[in-house]
Amino acid sequence: MGFSVNDILIKTPIGVQYASNPKAFPSIEISTSLRRLLIIIDGRQPISSLLNKGLTNIDMNSFEQLAYQGLIVQKTIHTAAEIQTTSVALGIKKGKSFSATRFDILDALLTHTMKDTNAKQWVDSFEKAQSLDELNIIFSHFKDSTVCKKNPTILVNLNNILGRS
Repeated sequence: MGFSVNDILIKTPIGVQYASNPKAFPSIEISTSLRRLLIIIDGRQPISSLLNKGLTNIDMNSFEQLAYQGLIVQKTIHTAAEIQTTSVALGIKKGKSFSATRFDILDALLTHTMKDTNAKQWVDSFEKAQSLDELNIIFSHFKDSTVCKKNPTILVNLNNILGRS
C-alpha cells in the first residue's frame, strides 16, 4: 500500500464497526495498540499527526496492518469531474446528489429494519457515509451481507436506487 506521512486515512465500514465492537469480528485480530490507533483515525488528521499522539508501539507499519485487515483506507480528495465520473460509475442518475442518494438508501433500509433488526447496523454505516465513494464501498460490503441474503428484495431496491441492474 505504501502510505506516506501526509496521507489522511478513514475507517472502512468494517473498521467503524470493529472499533466499537471488536468481538463481532472474531476473524480480525489486532493488538490493543492498533485498536487504539484505529479509534483515533478520523479522516481529518494526516498520518504524521496520528504518529505524534503518543500511542505506544505505533509506527508507519501500523497503518499498513490496519489497511491489510480492511479496517482503513486512504481518504481521497476528488475534483468535481471525478465526482461526476463516480456518479456515473455508481449508476446514479445525472443531477441526483449524494445526499438524495443516501436518503433514498436509508429510506429503503429503514423499511427493512422493521422486519430484520440486523439491518440497523447497515443503516448506521450508510448514514455515516460522507461521499459517493463511501456509499459504493458500503454497498459492496452490504450486498454480500446476511441481511441481503435473507431479504433479496432489499438488494433489488438498492440496485434500483443506484441505477444498477
